[in-house]
Amino acid sequence: RTSVELIACSAKMKGLLPGGFLDCEEGGIQYIAMAMIAAFTVPLPCLLIYVIQKNKPRGSILDANITYDADGMEVEFTDKLYLQRIEKDPNQAMNPFRSLYRGFERKWAWYKVIQMLVKLAVLVPAIVLSSSRDSSVACCVILSVYCLISFYTSPFIDIYNDLADGSGRLCALLTCAGALVLALIGSDGSDSIGGIIGLLINIITAFNVVIMVTLLLWKLGPVQSCIKNTFGLFSFRDTTLNVEGPPRKILTRWDLQKEIKHRIWHHFWDGILLNACGQEVAERNMELKLDTQNYGHEKIKAHWDGDKNPDIAQARMFARQDLEGVDLLRGDAWGKLWIDDYPFHMFFVHDESSDVDIIFSDDEVQSFNEVQVDPAVTERRHLRQRLRAMSRNGGSFAHPFERHEVIRCEDGHETDKDGNTKTVYSDVTFLIHYTNCSVHVASSNDSVPMAAGFGVSVNYNDGWGEARLPRTGQMKRVDHRHASMPKEHIGVHYTYEPNPENQAIFDRTQHLWQHELQVLREEAAEYRRGLIQKKEDANRTLSNGFWFAIYNDPKISQAHLCRYLQQNEHNEVLKAIPTKHAAGLGFLYKRMKYCSAHPAWALWYCFWDELWTSNKETTVLQPLADEINPTSGKSIAYRPMPREKLEPWLEERGLSGSGRWCKRLVSGPALDALYERMAAEREAEAAKQ
Repeated sequence: RTSVELIACSAKMKGLLPGGFLDCEEGGIQYIAMAMIAAFTVPLPCLLIYVIQKNKPRGSILDANITYDADGMEVEFTDKLYLQRIEKDPNQAMNPFRSLYRGFERKWAWYKVIQMLVKLAVLVPAIVLSSSRDSSVACCVILSVYCLISFYTSPFIDIYNDLADGSGRLCALLTCAGALVLALIGSDGSDSIGGIIGLLINIITAFNVVIMVTLLLWKLGPVQSCIKNTFGLFSFRDTTLNVEGPPRKILTRWDLQKEIKHRIWHHFWDGILLNACGQEVAERNMELKLDTQNYGHEKIKAHWDGDKNPDIAQARMFARQDLEGVDLLRGDAWGKLWIDDYPFHMFFVHDESSDVDIIFSDDEVQSFNEVQVDPAVTERRHLRQRLRAMSRNGGSFAHPFERHEVIRCEDGHETDKDGNTKTVYSDVTFLIHYTNCSVHVASSNDSVPMAAGFGVSVNYNDGWGEARLPRTGQMKRVDHRHASMPKEHIGVHYTYEPNPENQAIFDRTQHLWQHELQVLREEAAEYRRGLIQKKEDANRTLSNGFWFAIYNDPKISQAHLCRYLQQNEHNEVLKAIPTKHAAGLGFLYKRMKYCSAHPAWALWYCFWDELWTSNKETTVLQPLADEINPTSGKSIAYRPMPREKLEPWLEERGLSGSGRWCKRLVSGPALDALYERMAAEREAEAAKQ
């Protein structure tokens, strides 16, 4: 704002600034204001858009628009899933830029930038235009466009936030329109018309405040609970499709096998890992579930299929133990390799660009390994490593060369007609002689070990030369000239192949790189050992195989499950689950057996489980925990009954009927949908038999 006022030289600035350099009409302060706008105001929106695009969640690692559900099946990366990733992903929780895009739809993640630009657009005419009428017209046009954008885009994921945003935009536009009316009739607001417009604006503002407060309260948990209690509005949820709605619509779309898996099997393991094993194990389980969302079931299955193949397992371990790091070759490009061990895939980061290749195929992994052990490639890598060693040593060696350089020098003085003496400069060509140089290798981030990037420069700082000045005829000597030459200066080309020229240089500079080369190789090996150790530590907390072998397989037998925990898990608490939590494990398998006995029973269980899970905070259900909550052996979830018996049961417990408040509770349409689908499941099962 201040910069715009300085450039426009507003009346406010004329009154504040003393004059001279700070005079906004003839001084230099305007140039400083322009520089501030050019250096900060203009680049800031571009920077924010870049930061938002870089940090906002994307679907999967290979496709921003696709993700995977809890079972590893491919699904569209909807705004709802996008919001869940923002709220629940630990990486997002630690992201300092999350507030820039939190709450907005994915395609409008940068909506805050639009808000900032609109504020700037409104500010400029308000300052620059001297006429209140002109500035009011300009502001009304801008706010009208912004209001239309707000209503058209509906940028928030939550509809209540869209309503609040639209209400605020409309209120601002009507307020500006009131100011425009006053400007058009030439009123300063003190007359009767001004009073009427002021009253209308106050009413509009008050109405906007009421809307804002109402929308805020409506979203609060206690208010939602009060509505549920008052009207008996039970909500149901589909754990596979991740949607919520009335029972009659939701239960007809349930995938019963997945619902049972999520409600019984996943629920048990999520609870026991957190409550019995602790926060560290629960967080590790969350990591495995995030891997599922990122890579999907097929790639996880391919990981374990490859692990059973000795050749593939050996190739993966070779890449981890001997290759991961820098100075690897893929195609014609050199770069850095980093590996994610589960599900196994490799990232190749190019040295010369920001391109990243993702290697998933086991055949590609084996081919990549074969290239790295090729003798010719090994020689080229050795050359790069010697350059790194010379750079680390920092020592110089003799490699003289000379070149012509044009230098601006003092070349006498001259006096003008007024008797003023000034120094005269001439551009003089010197033949500069350089002798000793050092090699420097720069990465994309020198503060990070094993960073990608390989920028080689050959640096001199001992250049000297002599030349005769053209005006005075004196000899001029320059010393300590600097030169930075490309790698080709010492015979190193983009292929990094050895040749007589660079080999001769390496032969006479062994004292610079020989020891450092050994240190570099030891550090690279330690770097890889550290990465492997970190992964092994995570596996000791909860193994990579837990999700695939246990969490995602509700059909695993109890004996096989116990054997897996004993043989494959290192965490003693996990290994003790079959003994310390035998009762809970037994109840888990009894529930799974009950639901797998018949699809109609599975549907019956899901109905009561969902009724309790999504509505247990209501006053009518809280006293009925033992009779409805499926974690109780007395729950109705394990006692299917015909409708003529269920309706009196619901009536006795105050869960059916309607009154003057239109309480729906477990209503007729919900029961219709339940029993119709149960009948359909029985018919389908009978047809199979």
